[in-house]
Amino acid sequence: MSSTITIPAKLLPLLRSGAQIQAGRAAEAFSQASECLGRAQHADWFLEPRHLLDSYTALLDAIGWTDYHPEHAVKLDRDYHRFALATALEGQHEVERYQLHDSGRAGWRRARQNARAIRRFLAANDDLTQGALPPATLGALCDRAHAALYKLDLR
Repeated sequence: MSSTITIPAKLLPLLRSGAQIQAGRAAEAFSQASECLGRAQHADWFLEPRHLLDSYTALLDAIGWTDYHPEHAVKLDRDYHRFALATALEGQHEVERYQLHDSGRAGWRRARQNARAIRRFLAANDDLTQGALPPATLGALCDRAHAALYKLDLR
């Protein structure tokens, strides 16, 4: 039996932004795999970035790809979207923390509010981050491809 999670309206633009950033990273990892030597023999190199991209696009399909005015709270399948929710929000939290150091007074205030809203939501739903894996690291697929091709030990 699946449970639902309600994403507050004020958090939706932040979640959407984080999901779009993570989807872009997954697409970039897929693109990198497509440029690696030996890709025709290793369809498995595309599986991780495809899975990530599928997770983020499913989340964006559920919450909407663009901001709406006014936003309305959205209920989601907690288990189905757990990974994408956790990593998109954690990624956006990092963006907001960066903005704290790289924006003017008004931007600093907004970034601080956004970072706090994300932290509060994740703290109230701490089970989201349990078992969530970090987003794919860019370049890891090519590193594995080249190691396999040249039989290198990357440990």
